[in-house]
Amino acid sequence: MLARASSGAIIGVEAHPVIVEAHRGKGLPGMTLVGLARGAVCESTVRVRSAILATGIQLGTQRMVVNLLPAELPKDASALDLAVAAALLAACEALPCETLAGRLFFGELSLGGLIERVRGAVLAADLARRAGNLELIVPRDNATEAAVIPGVRVIGVNTLAEMIDHLRGKTVRERAKAPVGSPPAAGGCFSDVRGQENAKRALCIAAAGGHNVLIVGPPGSGKTMLARRLPSILPDLTADESIEVARIHSAAGLDIGSGLLRTRPFRAPHHTASEPALCGGGPTPKPGEVTLAHRGVLFLDELPEFSRRALESLREPLEEGYIHVARATMSLVFPADVMLVGAMNPCPCGNFRDAQASGPAGAGPSVESTCLCSMDEVIRYRARLSGPLLDRIDLHVRVEAVPYRDYALSGSGVTSNFIRQSVDEARARQSARLGVGRCNARMNEAELRRFVVPDKDVLALIERAIDRHGLSTRAVGRALKVARTIADLDQCAAVGATQVREALGFRVLDQDAALVKPC
Repeated sequence: MLARASSGAIIGVEAHPVIVEAHRGKGLPGMTLVGLARGAVCESTVRVRSAILATGIQLGTQRMVVNLLPAELPKDASALDLAVAAALLAACEALPCETLAGRLFFGELSLGGLIERVRGAVLAADLARRAGNLELIVPRDNATEAAVIPGVRVIGVNTLAEMIDHLRGKTVRERAKAPVGSPPAAGGCFSDVRGQENAKRALCIAAAGGHNVLIVGPPGSGKTMLARRLPSILPDLTADESIEVARIHSAAGLDIGSGLLRTRPFRAPHHTASEPALCGGGPTPKPGEVTLAHRGVLFLDELPEFSRRALESLREPLEEGYIHVARATMSLVFPADVMLVGAMNPCPCGNFRDAQASGPAGAGPSVESTCLCSMDEVIRYRARLSGPLLDRIDLHVRVEAVPYRDYALSGSGVTSNFIRQSVDEARARQSARLGVGRCNARMNEAELRRFVVPDKDVLALIERAIDRHGLSTRAVGRALKVARTIADLDQCAAVGATQVREALGFRVLDQDAALVKPC
């Protein structure tokens, strides 16, 4: 007897349909699994047979063959266990074959018949919706996250026996309900940050236009504090973006049981992260940090301490908004539309700027803050960031340490909600001009030429910047996009010299004299 059950295989951030066929017929007793099964799937027959026996059902002594379609699709996850069990039970006539129609099975079995949590339940629910399956059977622990996909009846079960009773109609299990939504992330408010008005202005511009930012300053100047508060001034995720983010996080095995995110993702990997950790990788590639930060913020603290190869791998996603991960057996495209926020010290010891300042009454730099880095060390430290990578970072902002007296005596600053109002208004203007959800940072060349028309004063500013600092064509284009965002914040229809001058002022790493000079 032949039976078929539907399931899915997670590859990258997509779920691909898999049909599990089970045939019982004449031959030597045993079970054979075919269909390019790899990894945990190769062992599924042992788990499934033990789980079925734990329910008290006997499979018999006839020959059993399990086939996984399509055969050319690699399958290496244990989430196919539930579909294999359902197909075997139907082939042995323990379940009516018609009960498998219109259902998708996605879960891992233990030897005792328990159904264990798996990754990718949201993707499986989306696959069930696209395939026309009206019901998805998943582990109880995955039910609420899978229920965020509308149009699919999600049933969570704890054991194989519960699933059998449900399919036989002995018990009616309630449909899982999606959580109302996650509370806003506790990332802090900009009112907590004392001073650093120039940096706040830069982050407001970055949030309004979706621009990348690099913050340069000594240790303790508030670089990390500023970066972690950036999501508080970004617009909330739309419904479609929330589902998109949930699918990515589910593919990576992250818990989204609290519901769809409203605030944008914020990822801050350690500087020891490798290239695959940032961009995705593995035998069957999984999303990396740049994909997990999709539609949100990727914060790289101590940016020059990351490996050169890892940093250079970010060029494509910063430019295109997606990343290709190629392997011998497959090539995947991961979404990677992120705002990059980097932080770095001005020199290896971090006190480069302090060493230039005079102490009280012109007494000279203090002993504690004196920079001992040689010119060669500063240049080597700066050279860890390549020119092409810096070109893709729109705003370079320098911050200085805030004196403790100013920190202690200053009152609360501007709140994130106040800044966010300006950001929302600027993004509304960009959506009306470029299309819903698009920002100035993603303008193509044709749109840039159409919406940023430089006059004589602007051209003169750009020419002087190119002559003085050697700006590349890409850097100039990025600066003009920033100028367009500044004009949107200022509610100006056209981009003038004032906006371009401010945008060029936010490229301090292109101005060698601003950072690299003898200590």
